[in-house]
Amino acid sequence: MKKFARTIIATATAISLGLLSQVAPIGISTSVAEATPAAGQCSKSTGEWVCNAENQTLTFHELSDGTVQPTAGTGNTIIGARLNSLQTFEYVGVFSDGTITVDADVSITALSGRPDLDENDNAAFGKESINVAVSSGEDVSFTVDFLNASTGEPVTMQNIEVLVMDIDGGTQKERAVFQGLASYRLATNTILTVNPSSAPSPETGQRIFEGTAGAGSDVSDKEAWVSTYFSAVSSLRLRAYASASGGVVAFKFGDADSSWGGQATNTTAVGYGSYTVTYNVNGGTGTGPSPTSGAGSLTLSSGTGLSKTGINISSWNTRADGTGQTFALGSSMLPSGDTTLYAQYVARTVTFNSNGGSGSMSTQTSAGPTGLSSNSFSNTGYTFSGWNTAADGSGADYADGATYPFSISETLYAQWTVTAPTIGSAPSDSAVNAGQTASFSVTSPTPAGGTLTYQWQQSTDSGSTWSNISGATSATFTTSSVLDATDSGDQFRVVVRNTLGGNYAETTSSAATVTVSRLSQTVTWSQPTSLVLADSGDATTATTSGDGSISYSVVSAGTTGCAINSSTGALTFSGTGTCSVKADAAQTNNYSAASTSVTVTISQGTIAVSGPSSKVGTSASTFTNVCTSSCDVSGFAAGDEILVVVSKSDGSALSGRVKLTSNTGLTESLSGYQSDATSASGFAEIAFEGTQAEVNAALETLQYKSPAGGGDETIGISASLAGAAYFAGTGHYYEFVSSTTTWASAKTGAASRTFNGLTGYLATVTSLAENQFITSKVGTATAWLSGTDSGVEGTWKWDTGPEAGDTFWTGTGSSGTSHNTDDPFTYWGSFEPNQAGDEDCLEIISGGSGRWNDIPCSASKGYVIEYGGNGETVLKQASTTFDVGAPTAPLQVTGLSVTTGDSKLTLSWSAPGSGGSAITDYVIEQSTDGGSTWSTLSDGTSTATSYVVTGLTNGSSYSFRVSATNVIGTGTVSSSASGTPAVAAASSSGGSSSVSQTPASPVVVTPLRAPRVLPPITPAVIPRALQAPVESPGRGFDPSVGTRATVGGAPATALKRAIPGGVSIQAGAFQFGVTLADLSAGGEASGSSNLSVKSGSAAKVAGSGMLPGSPVQVWLPGRAGSDSRELSRAVVGANGQVETELTFVAKPSEAPIPIGSQVLQITGYDEEGNLTVVDMPVNIAQGPIVPEPNRDAGSLPDLGPGRSLATSAGSPIEVAVVALPAERSVVVGDGSWEMTVEVDDERGAIEGEAESPVIRMEQSSVASASGDGFLPGTTASVWMFSDPTLLDTVTVGEDGSFTTEFVVDSQFLPVGTHTLQVQGVGEDGFIKAANLGVDVQEPVELTAGSATGLLWWVAYGLVAVLVLAVVFFAVRRRSRRSAN
Repeated sequence: MKKFARTIIATATAISLGLLSQVAPIGISTSVAEATPAAGQCSKSTGEWVCNAENQTLTFHELSDGTVQPTAGTGNTIIGARLNSLQTFEYVGVFSDGTITVDADVSITALSGRPDLDENDNAAFGKESINVAVSSGEDVSFTVDFLNASTGEPVTMQNIEVLVMDIDGGTQKERAVFQGLASYRLATNTILTVNPSSAPSPETGQRIFEGTAGAGSDVSDKEAWVSTYFSAVSSLRLRAYASASGGVVAFKFGDADSSWGGQATNTTAVGYGSYTVTYNVNGGTGTGPSPTSGAGSLTLSSGTGLSKTGINISSWNTRADGTGQTFALGSSMLPSGDTTLYAQYVARTVTFNSNGGSGSMSTQTSAGPTGLSSNSFSNTGYTFSGWNTAADGSGADYADGATYPFSISETLYAQWTVTAPTIGSAPSDSAVNAGQTASFSVTSPTPAGGTLTYQWQQSTDSGSTWSNISGATSATFTTSSVLDATDSGDQFRVVVRNTLGGNYAETTSSAATVTVSRLSQTVTWSQPTSLVLADSGDATTATTSGDGSISYSVVSAGTTGCAINSSTGALTFSGTGTCSVKADAAQTNNYSAASTSVTVTISQGTIAVSGPSSKVGTSASTFTNVCTSSCDVSGFAAGDEILVVVSKSDGSALSGRVKLTSNTGLTESLSGYQSDATSASGFAEIAFEGTQAEVNAALETLQYKSPAGGGDETIGISASLAGAAYFAGTGHYYEFVSSTTTWASAKTGAASRTFNGLTGYLATVTSLAENQFITSKVGTATAWLSGTDSGVEGTWKWDTGPEAGDTFWTGTGSSGTSHNTDDPFTYWGSFEPNQAGDEDCLEIISGGSGRWNDIPCSASKGYVIEYGGNGETVLKQASTTFDVGAPTAPLQVTGLSVTTGDSKLTLSWSAPGSGGSAITDYVIEQSTDGGSTWSTLSDGTSTATSYVVTGLTNGSSYSFRVSATNVIGTGTVSSSASGTPAVAAASSSGGSSSVSQTPASPVVVTPLRAPRVLPPITPAVIPRALQAPVESPGRGFDPSVGTRATVGGAPATALKRAIPGGVSIQAGAFQFGVTLADLSAGGEASGSSNLSVKSGSAAKVAGSGMLPGSPVQVWLPGRAGSDSRELSRAVVGANGQVETELTFVAKPSEAPIPIGSQVLQITGYDEEGNLTVVDMPVNIAQGPIVPEPNRDAGSLPDLGPGRSLATSAGSPIEVAVVALPAERSVVVGDGSWEMTVEVDDERGAIEGEAESPVIRMEQSSVASASGDGFLPGTTASVWMFSDPTLLDTVTVGEDGSFTTEFVVDSQFLPVGTHTLQVQGVGEDGFIKAANLGVDVQEPVELTAGSATGLLWWVAYGLVAVLVLAVVFFAVRRRSRRSAN
């Protein structure tokens, strides 16, 4: 490399290199037990300073006198120019870790010639290096001693590296010599020679590195580099030599790795050399230690007994005058060769400073390590913690009485810590019940001068970790919330702090453990213990006094076949008997598990069908209503699907015709029956399926038309569970299975089926009527019956059912025609049975004829299952009959009775059958001669069934008879009844009197009828809560129908009136009021009989006249009934009254309550147990205007430009998004609603793809939003967020549309990405929101240049308009001329 020319050439005679070998080797001090600090850090853990220089750079740049190595190119100042003596240079700040600064003394130990030290060569080697300029045989040896800048103590540098770059060879031949290195590293292609023969023989532990011919001419030539490694040194011995002029050997201390970079190198370890260390007492008295020889680390003598002028030995030094390297007595060193150590006798003084305390202590003097005097200072409120070389404790620490090295004189400062508080009484363990709090306390006396504070801590992992409890800062602590079982085992402790003068000391108490016991919970059944089969499927109810979830299970089913839903408690059963069920309350954090069982007795119950009590008059010319308010099915469960058949009483077809005028909710098109019971011409029989409410509503519309020619007829109505056809002629049920199989499999399949409590079997047929019924239900298909002659060929027997084993035919068919018999019944087809092959099984022939055929049992057919006749109990089935036909006179009056009174008799009787025409009057006849002659009383016209005959003679006997009259005539007279009027028993006033009475003409007295009052009927079973609202047949949940009610399933009058803050409604004995909790919340009721509430508001329902213990429920069924929700439920008190509160708020799992008009339904049971249902219209008004969140994400939409999201009721939906850049608008909608956003023509833009529009708006610009398909009268709004900002609101017009403008206000909407939301209430009552990503931009200002350009464009436009106008008028004028 290029060298800087030396400005001064050495002229002195070179000193022989051999002189250098006479200098004593420098020792390397190390403490074997000294710990290695982190790289770049220093420590004094064993009394000696140690710094780790690993990968650190040391800087030799500035001397203690201020001389600084110059910057390259600014001059040729040399720190040590023209060396001519053994000089020492003190470099400052060569290393620092922030706590200690290390200086370095560079001492010239041998010199040949006049070399320079640290020449200005930092451009090549860096200012950190020690650059030695040697020339023409000049040779210089020097040591580098590392010292504490503050105290001058030796500092051991660990893991230090020294790098020499560019050791030239050839005629300039340079050498770098190291003593005591641990290892060295050379490039794998090095051109350096180690310990060359041309150099003097190396000393022990010495390595000489010399350049050879062709050595690099540049500092970057790494083949001429060497780096040396020292594990732990406080002093380094180095040497530089050059054979010709211009040589520079630069020693760079520190991070050699970063300099080597990716260069391939080899590392060579250097073993410790042998040595002899000689001790010199240096003028002292006493016996000096003997010389020690060895290799490696050496523990120095402690110099016991050596002293000089009364001062004990204090240390060893490599020089007699103490200017060499100092070693503590008994310390360790690593000699690199023979060394002489000189005893040093220096007394050091330690001064003790109280550092804020009080008292006094004498100074202490010693020449060597001695125990420190015991502390005698004191400081109120503080505790002495030891000594430190710095007042603020940042220096070296020494314990009281600890051994001090006395290597220097210095002041030790007392260190004080605030006196730690003591714990008087520690917190005690606590045992509580779940739902309670736990309390703890501590006592601690306050130390003098201090202030105590407290911080309670909690551990939930048995004390492994602790966390502070917020706000728990007093001597007592109570948990802020009640505890449960999960808290059991938690520990609590308190940290007590004593604060004094800005410092503090803390003491932590022992831990207290809390034990939390679960409470006992009690499970109570509200389930009635007596049920009927019709109750199957109803939900049971159990409650707990705790908070455990209830689960249900069957303990014993007995003969009932009962099962229970584990979560809902729905109890199902198929037979009578007892069923034991259990309710379990789960263990929770607060309560232990609990359970209770109940035994339910299940009986048949009453399944009934009612009809008219007397004949219904009909005609052959028109259909007549025959069931108005008289035909009802009862006893079925609310969820039962019921089959109703209207036919003759024996199940056969009627002679007349029947039909329904309403079939709402019914299932028709049943096999063998009509497809539409409302057909105008009617049917001979009809059948339909539905719930009890649905079939009852249908029966209300049942009509009958007599057959041509008239005649009376008995109509039968049967009701049973749907799933099989009921035949009244046998009382059995029949089911056709269309899937085909063999006769044997059909028999097995039928036996595996059950229906309505009955076990199935392959059908038997014992009458023509039964055969015809089965045929009508099977249709044209073939089907297996249970007949077979597989036992004895030709002997046909029934194989199943109650007829099993009965023979019904013997032989084969004998003619070519169909034939049948009646006893036993058969219905064979032509030539059947013919035993054509192995034909042993019976089928009904296809085609609908009902004829029988024998066929191989292996054939595949459908089959008929029959249920009944085996002695089993039918669960749910009932029927009734009533007569229809041409009206006749009423039937005979019955039940005539006479009650005696004073000069009067009271007659009463039972109303007879009307004969098909309403009774219009009763004829009363009287006889006074025992019935020989009769006279008719003039009682007027009355349909009353009682009459009082007055003006009679007491003691005389009178006979009476009664007959009924209608428009047809008078019916048969009743049997006669007699009575004798008499005076009431006389009083005891004495005396007697005789009254002569003359019989008067009978006088008709119209009786005064008192209101009929029935005592309350308490049902045997308290009704259960409904699982869903009750839908009105034919009317659904339409709020436009108005307020309506049913009692016991029959329509009832609902009296509705306004009350302050609400409405009152009465239906029968059932009366209640609905009042709004807060009229200021936006509800409307006062002065109006219609109720309007805002979404989110509350109301109260209170009523009377209800069955004690029964449930009252409030529902919002929804417009379609499919989205119903129960708002409230309460139990009626013993006084028949109830009160409950409700809110018009959706549960978290539900969709929002739709806005607009809908039905509010209240259900309950009157005093007689009749289910009462009241439907009333209610208007749910729009609540507060707020931004619409995305309910699925649980947050407001956050959209970037080009993104969009539409929601309905808060849930994302699929919509069409159409960008119209030319119109600067975006349209969003799903067909039922539509929204449009239009931006400013000049200050906005619509960009991007058609379905991913990018909307850009400038601040302060005006945009518009419009929509169509929304609920009139509601409020639409426009929002912008992240921070929600309401831009505008507008009321939706009567046509469902709205339009509004809004400003992009820069005050609230900063530049950047926002989400624009336009929302309104859809016609379905749910909020529709269109969310669009928007880019809000700064407004573009009109500059002078752009304004000028704009003016030019305006001018151009005006000129163009003028030109066009001139052309237009010119052409027009020419056209006129041409016309002329």
